[in-house]
Amino acid sequence: GSGPGGAAQMAQSLLCSALSTLLLQGNQVGDAGAAALAEALVVEALDPCSMEPPAGPKTSLEVLSLAHNGIGCLGGTRLVALFPTNYLLKTLDVEGNDVGQDVLDRIMEAMTTNRYW
Repeated sequence: GSGPGGAAQMAQSLLCSALSTLLLQGNQVGDAGAAALAEALVVEALDPCSMEPPAGPKTSLEVLSLAHNGIGCLGGTRLVALFPTNYLLKTLDVEGNDVGQDVLDRIMEAMTTNRYW
């Protein structure tokens, strides 16, 4: 597997990428790798002092599978945090990770309430 370091490198390569699907199941990315991927997928927030719209997503990723990657609550929480700003990501698979029910509920809520989905 790629491990957390490989996931961090993958996250950097996602920036300005046209990739729409990334399947990383079974690569042991862990919490650190999940956090790195989440950071790459976050959309920059609107500057309240600017009339310019936000730059938009840094990637075109729509599907991210992180199934069976040793991701815990910390990594899951970081992934949930990207949803309010990233309207392109439509599928996040965290099956087989120990993210906890609260994180799973928050992912489901985010996917059903995000105004762009």
